[in-house]
Amino acid sequence: MARPPTQIFALLLPLAGLAGLFAILQAPDPDPTANSRPALTSPAEVASRAEIVSRALAADPPQTATQAAASLDNETRQKLAKRREFFPDPEPDAQAAAPGNPHLPAFENSDPRSDPKAQALADFIRKTRSLSAHFIAWAKKYSETENESQRQTLLVEGLYRANLRGEVMMELMRRAPEEAVKRSLPLHVYHQLPDEIQARVETPFSALAKILPPENPAIDPPKNPFRRLRIQLPGEEAPLECIAYGRRSEMHPKEACAVQGIRLESLAVLREDVVQLLHTRDIPTARDIFTVANPDPDRCFASGHALADRFTVGLAGGKLLYFQDERILLDFNRRIGALDASPNPRLSSRSLFSPGAIPKADAGFNFAFARKAPRSAPVR
Repeated sequence: MARPPTQIFALLLPLAGLAGLFAILQAPDPDPTANSRPALTSPAEVASRAEIVSRALAADPPQTATQAAASLDNETRQKLAKRREFFPDPEPDAQAAAPGNPHLPAFENSDPRSDPKAQALADFIRKTRSLSAHFIAWAKKYSETENESQRQTLLVEGLYRANLRGEVMMELMRRAPEEAVKRSLPLHVYHQLPDEIQARVETPFSALAKILPPENPAIDPPKNPFRRLRIQLPGEEAPLECIAYGRRSEMHPKEACAVQGIRLESLAVLREDVVQLLHTRDIPTARDIFTVANPDPDRCFASGHALADRFTVGLAGGKLLYFQDERILLDFNRRIGALDASPNPRLSSRSLFSPGAIPKADAGFNFAFARKAPRSAPVR
């Protein structure tokens, strides 16, 4: 006697569920081009991942990270788990200021022989510099390669390198923000990267942004040379956690100010100066992205004097500024940066673009006008 269709369906349903579970368990590795990067779990884990990536890239043909990890024997795994010297575990007070210059990180301001925590941080930074150099070398090779097949092979390598770089930079931004900015990708290198790589590494930014107080002001110890704030960048739905160092550590919340820095996921680090001095190699890329703030591009933004054939280019608040030379730019930085140190939330470096302050004809930037600001309630 034939079974009714409903009974056949009831018998097949559990089998279908088991088949689906088996398919999930046997699913292949995720596509390495997906825009996701595993979070940093521990220093030892990152060191282990670095070894895995090296093995994957050295294999012929190249392996996935999972295949490379499977080739590591138990003894090697145990050694990697114990290898703390590459990424030493952070200590709660590893960022505490050392005696001396309060604007310098502890590792640059203390005697390593008497401060093992500072030595651990210094070792961490030294060993990340080679990773940065290798990524820059890969980016140069990728940009100079015209063969599409070779570019695809390089892209696979770049995805592994970008994932590792992202983890390293996130750790560096939190523990040594000044070093993170120094090791960040130059503007022209970042904008030559394919979208898949850009999504995994630090992004340079320049904008007029709102600076907000931190959610938990008590998180920083009194002697911490860094200051934690929040920054609301244009077009962003939520503010980013922000770390300021050096002269920027004296910054107060602002309704708007000119900021330059790098961001990675939900974390940002501000550059120390209001006006970022651009390297010669970055100027062509910057001119393709940003407009010029000088009312007369043939005259210095600070003094109003005519520019020579060779002049200095700065970047501030999403605009280019032309100066006679680097000395004038540095002096201008000192004076405009004092506005961001004011507790008045409306008195800030956004005065760079105030109609009453920008240079006119032979007159230079009007600092007297820039220092005037109406009273305002605190920024919340």
